[in-house]
Amino acid sequence: MKPVPPWRLIRRRNCPPCERLEQYLRGYFGESADAWLDVLDVDSAPHLVDQYGLRVPVLLKDNQVIVEGCWNRETLDPALPPPPLRPRGRS
Repeated sequence: MKPVPPWRLIRRRNCPPCERLEQYLRGYFGESADAWLDVLDVDSAPHLVDQYGLRVPVLLKDNQVIVEGCWNRETLDPALPPPPLRPRGRS
């Protein structure tokens, strides 16, 4: 059984703020993004629509809301873990 990533992004298709947040998080976590981030479409399940509706994007860490709706790096980055180490290029 695959472990559940600690971060969950609730988003909607064709939602520019959702797309920007997902792109930012995938860039932040790099190649290990799928191990850190679970992405769900709010419209994929009635309970998600009921709970999050138009509040997307919503970023949760261990079921605690970190981002809801508008976001910026200044408020998001302090909540994120240190960035994963990336291999350095050869000299």
